[in-house]
Amino acid sequence: MSPAPIFDPETSDEELLLRVARGDAAAFEALYDRYARRLYGLALRMFRSQDQAEDALQEAFSRIWLRAGLYNPERGRAVFWLMRLGRNLYLDRLRARRRMEERIQADAFYDEYETSAPGPESAVQLDSLAQSLRRGLQTLAPELQTVIEMSFFMGLSHSEIAAKLNLAPGTVKTRLRRGMDKLRDWLRREKFSLETHG
Repeated sequence: MSPAPIFDPETSDEELLLRVARGDAAAFEALYDRYARRLYGLALRMFRSQDQAEDALQEAFSRIWLRAGLYNPERGRAVFWLMRLGRNLYLDRLRARRRMEERIQADAFYDEYETSAPGPESAVQLDSLAQSLRRGLQTLAPELQTVIEMSFFMGLSHSEIAAKLNLAPGTVKTRLRRGMDKLRDWLRREKFSLETHG
């Protein structure tokens, strides 16, 4: 078996990427040597975690290996294609992480809500919990109250809320997170008050 060719430093990124598309492992290694540091630096800035940046970098190069055939040199330089692929992957992972964090926050919120009254669920207890939640909502600033009601009680997505309120989706997410944190704190305080004075 002949040794893998060592590419000349003058070999263009475009040539390496085209060879990767044909399954050339040595070209892939050369491309990795050239861009791993840059793609890792980008991941580290976006994730602010070495472990997550390393995982993302590994996935980025896996995608480069699998998708190199999609690269068209007539549409731009290889470096832009590589960095855009990495950036898009990292953004996808960040969005997925945020969605997971929001689900965890929502679960924690409902757990707090459901455990704020002891004993088996009953119509009376549920009504009491609903009244407690309504009181808590009334303590929030109107803009926080609105997004929580639209999200949890009307079932609207962040983009739907943003469209209805003429806000940026990021603003909706921030308000929802702040509102949930404040409401969760309020429910804890009320639960403590009921247990102390009940």
